[in-house]
Amino acid sequence: MQPGILRGLARIHADGTHDPTFPEIDITPNNPGGAIRKIYKAPDGSWYVSGSFTALNGHETNHVAKLTSDFQVDTEFVSPFMYDGPADYVEDIILVDSESRVWVSGYQMRLQETPNDSIQIIRLMPNGAVDESFLPRRMRNSYPDFWVPAPSLAYEAQEIESHPGNYFIYGSFSHFEDTAQPAITVVNDAGIIQEHFFQGMGATINEFVQGDIPRMPRIDVVEELDNGDLLIGGGFTEFMGQEIYSLVKLNPGFLSTQQETADQSFNLYPNPGKDQITIKPKENWVVSNTTVQIRDASGRLVLSQTLSAQKVDVSTLQSGFYLVQAIDAGTILGTSKLIVE
Repeated sequence: MQPGILRGLARIHADGTHDPTFPEIDITPNNPGGAIRKIYKAPDGSWYVSGSFTALNGHETNHVAKLTSDFQVDTEFVSPFMYDGPADYVEDIILVDSESRVWVSGYQMRLQETPNDSIQIIRLMPNGAVDESFLPRRMRNSYPDFWVPAPSLAYEAQEIESHPGNYFIYGSFSHFEDTAQPAITVVNDAGIIQEHFFQGMGATINEFVQGDIPRMPRIDVVEELDNGDLLIGGGFTEFMGQEIYSLVKLNPGFLSTQQETADQSFNLYPNPGKDQITIKPKENWVVSNTTVQIRDASGRLVLSQTLSAQKVDVSTLQSGFYLVQAIDAGTILGTSKLIVE
């Protein structure tokens, strides 16, 4: 061992001993401010790292670098970022996807070609070039001024196995671009919000001790289970309008992207409703075969009946947000939102 030499990356055996065969990775700046914070393996066997550095082994590439499968610095990869020093919340990788594209997020990232503009999320190609099909995106936190502030950025992103071509993005933010997406959103491959996930709702309050100054909510982890259920954890005391502390489980039906176009929704009125609502079926629906299901904000089924009467009694439901689905033989014909007063 060489305790006087600072290295950016090392490998340790299963028994905790240092692996001397691992290539030397010298980090610039070579001081306590320089650091590698994230390591991701790409499908092609290469590795991507991010942190507070301007170069690895003398190869200049600010904040993000690429290593070959045998951990040599890939000099063909050059990141497009400005160097913003060793501060936290600057450029870090949040995902290397199935196409080896690198998703990066940070509080106030700046590109070398546009140094006066700050962004919060971007996607890079395997050579470090900006992916032009995914425009740089901005996030922000818009909460009461007296709340304990937090930087607006994404902590992680991940591909959704049950809905290929869609991606979870979650962290500490209230808005994605100018659309309210409290701490979590789903975008397609172009970075466009898929609004039928979470219905624009997420983690909205973080107040564990009543009377204390609220903190900005955040989502730290999302786990998609084999049956399609979703576990979401973080710092929050309210999720999708309900009092829930730090961990919530959502049923798969509430995340459905079946309704991607307007003609797959249907009309119901009055909305907001209080005692009884009327559902107007589509022309192609066989009313006698159609079932209406209503789920609450946590995805729990709270009401189910046939559509034959086209009237639904919602007087027993608590005030809040609900998802109404018309189903025929297991197929979702349409979905609409309902607010019960």
